[in-house]
Amino acid sequence: MGDGISSEKWKEDSWHQRSIDFAWTFRFLFTGAPWAAITTFFNMFNLLVNVFLNKLWGGMNVILLWNSFVSLTQGFASFLLISQVPTYMAHMKTMRMFSFTLAVMYNAFWLWAVVEFIVGKNKADAVHVDYSFMMLLIDVFWMYNFLSNLPIAITNFIIIVCELDFTYGGA
Repeated sequence: MGDGISSEKWKEDSWHQRSIDFAWTFRFLFTGAPWAAITTFFNMFNLLVNVFLNKLWGGMNVILLWNSFVSLTQGFASFLLISQVPTYMAHMKTMRMFSFTLAVMYNAFWLWAVVEFIVGKNKADAVHVDYSFMMLLIDVFWMYNFLSNLPIAITNFIIIVCELDFTYGGA
C-alpha cells in the first residue's frame, strides 16, 4: 500500500501496545510538555535571581547553590515523573526515592519557616509595638526567601502528590 502505513506492522502490534504508546504520547503532550514549560520558567527564575539579584549566588553562598541544585534536580525529576517516562518509572526507583525524600524534607522545612513567620507576625501584631528598621529588614528578608523559593516548593509538592498517587492511588 502506498499510504505510508505497513499493514504487516499494523497487524503485528497488539491493540494493547498501541494503547500504551498512545497513552504515553497523550500524557507527554498534555501534561509533560506544559509542565516542562512551567518548570523551565521556575528554573530560569531561580537562576536569574541568583545570577543577577544575588550577584552570582551571593559570592557562592552554599545555601543559594543548594537551592539551585534542588530546583534543577527536582525540575528534571518532576518532568520525568509527570510525563511518566517508562524507563524512569520502572528502572530508576533510587532516583525517585531520592527526589521524593528531598521534596518532603525541603517542603517540611519551607512550610515550617512560613508557619513560623505567620505565627511571629500575628504575635507581634497582637502586642501593637512599633518595630525598628532592623525588624522590618528581617521581615523583608523572610518574605523574599519565601517568594524566591516558592517555585521549588510547588515543584516538590507536585512530586509528593504524584508519588503518593502512584504508590497508593492505583495508577
